[in-house]
Amino acid sequence: MRRLTAVAIAALVLVSILAAGSSVAATTATTQLRDTTTGISYGPVTDSNIENFDKIKSTLEQFGIEPPSETTVVIDSNNDRHIVFSSEPIPAGEATIDGRSFSAAEVSGSIIVADDFEVKTGGTPVSFDDLDEKPQEHEYEVVRLEASTAVVSLAAKPSSAVSSQQTIGYFAEPGGLSSDLFQETPGELASWGMLNESNDSAQRNGGFQIQVPESGARAQSFSQRFWGEGVATVDIAIVPIYGPSGDTSEPTGYDIVLVNMNYDSQTLDSPAEIRSGDYEGEIVTVESDLTGSSTSSQEYLTSVASCGDKSVAVPMSPPICVPVTHDIVVHSGVVVDGTSPGEMPITYAGVSNKIQSVPTVTETGRYEVTGEVVSTSEIDSSLEGRYALRVFDLERIGDASIASSFEADADRVEQRIKAQLKFDDSEWGQGSDSDEDTDGSQENTDGSGEPTEEQSSDGGENAVNPSSGSDGGDGGRSDSSEDRETSNEITSDSSTNSFIASWTASDIGAFLGAISAAVFLLGVVLEGARGFKNRYGSEEPVLTEQMTTAIVASASVGMLVGGFLLESDVSLLLLLFGSVGVLTFVGDYLIRSALLPTLKQNLNLEGEEKKSVRIVGGVVLLLGGLALVAIVGSVLLPGPALPIVLQVLFAVMSTIVVLFGSIVGGIRFYKKYLTEDTLNTAGDMGLAITFTGSIGMATAGFLGESIFGERFIFMGGVLFFVCFIVATVKSVYRIV
Repeated sequence: MRRLTAVAIAALVLVSILAAGSSVAATTATTQLRDTTTGISYGPVTDSNIENFDKIKSTLEQFGIEPPSETTVVIDSNNDRHIVFSSEPIPAGEATIDGRSFSAAEVSGSIIVADDFEVKTGGTPVSFDDLDEKPQEHEYEVVRLEASTAVVSLAAKPSSAVSSQQTIGYFAEPGGLSSDLFQETPGELASWGMLNESNDSAQRNGGFQIQVPESGARAQSFSQRFWGEGVATVDIAIVPIYGPSGDTSEPTGYDIVLVNMNYDSQTLDSPAEIRSGDYEGEIVTVESDLTGSSTSSQEYLTSVASCGDKSVAVPMSPPICVPVTHDIVVHSGVVVDGTSPGEMPITYAGVSNKIQSVPTVTETGRYEVTGEVVSTSEIDSSLEGRYALRVFDLERIGDASIASSFEADADRVEQRIKAQLKFDDSEWGQGSDSDEDTDGSQENTDGSGEPTEEQSSDGGENAVNPSSGSDGGDGGRSDSSEDRETSNEITSDSSTNSFIASWTASDIGAFLGAISAAVFLLGVVLEGARGFKNRYGSEEPVLTEQMTTAIVASASVGMLVGGFLLESDVSLLLLLFGSVGVLTFVGDYLIRSALLPTLKQNLNLEGEEKKSVRIVGGVVLLLGGLALVAIVGSVLLPGPALPIVLQVLFAVMSTIVVLFGSIVGGIRFYKKYLTEDTLNTAGDMGLAITFTGSIGMATAGFLGESIFGERFIFMGGVLFFVCFIVATVKSVYRIV
């Protein structure tokens, strides 16, 4: 039994070492401090903008803290990135945050739960020349520019992730920016941006060009904004980007955060002043009651298509269904103040990146409207009235009671917008022709169009979005065009290819898990049928035990893999059933068929020792398998719930094994020394089982460090030490 004890110890010591290494690599948090942090805030961001968000969130949950609903990213003057949770949105700007701080491996800075914050959104006035020549003097500061601007925005709404918003602003000296954002009607512009940003297989003709001079700049934000162009006062924050080497002596580029923007506009007393024509081409601000709606290009077009969820029908030859992952919303309606009886109110329309989950939402109330006075034909040629407002900002300031006649006018505008959203056969191009017209917006996203957190193109770590901080370290400048490769042929297979390409790891896990579960059930049914025929049938069954076992074992492996990939509570069932199947196969074919005969031959085990080896071997196999599942689950499974369940299961099982080993050892000791039983393995099997359980408890402590770590590590260590002393005393006694 001394050899038996040594085998048990060696088996789980290796697992314990692996678990300790995994615990260090996947450490989520070690300390909690109360601190004040100052840096540049990126404003409210969504979960999908933050890498390892689930692990970051579980860090707080392991400390018993329910993460507040609002999240932002803050970069301090050491270029460390902090993830900040707060109950109220923290705007973009120069932020000072007081709260609890948690160190974590997932961020270079810390995880912060804010109790209080202050944000400076107004910047120090600077010139473009100063910003271009001496950007290092304004690092981690908010500065103010008087600039010609062009702003585009869109919402990323993938079916398998959280929706997010992105805004890109282009800035240059007043009069130095060339743009033509609004060459199309609002509906055409929205559907063009939605479709062309969602895929490369079908591109709607149209678009715009933005030419930014070398001294200009490009900034990003993750807030809701309207498309717009004109002279504005712009506040931006400057964040340096450094290369992967960690050298902070010289930045490779700059990430520019759009903090605030106010168009230079004339304030009107009433919308009726627009009718005079004196303000055509000017940006104005006016308060008025209005009634209208916001129409989501993605939600509306997918609702009228027969293509399935989140896909639109494109009138190519042949027609195809194309998935859309982005959205642009058109706001339209009428402003009613100053309208005489029988007179058509002023029409308004604008596009934004509002997150909207239904095709149309009513917008009625008192609003402050900022926009450009344009010919009504630029909104839609069939609408009445000579002048309209192209909206650049729309802020609700109160309620309003609107006459039904005005609501009918707003409904007519909405129907014209929906007609613009739809596609016709003449609007389609292939290859790069379409892309050449879209250079102003195509360069702003990372392929999916959704901002992510990873290395920037020049190797520097960008806080949130790699594509908008720097193009090869150019200080936030953007070229006037960017070429992209697209296919010259579009076939009906493209929708299938796009569907497969859109699969996530969780989708693959669900597919593999479903197939494996079906095969598993098939194997169980076949084995049952084979056993029944073998027992009661007159003929030998065609299927052998090896065949059915191979089917079940293969399915079990598939369920294990599917469980690790699937981001759902169902993954726990797949892991449990897969583990049972794999452990059964290993125990049946490796332990029983290979290991036990070898042990019996080499150790000359008979009788009681042979029985002990089987029991201890089963215990080692059980705990070792659970340990490996818990270790891999802690690293790969999403969210805190599933890894914690596996860790608790492993900890409970280790405790049961310790109790079982202690009871067995006590009974065997009692039989030999107190009843003069001839049992020759007094306490050895119980000692080996307790050894195994103590290592399992320490391993569980390393895995569940923030939950029950210290207690289990201590208890496991004490039990291991006691078992070691007992084994040493018994060995010396036998030698003497």
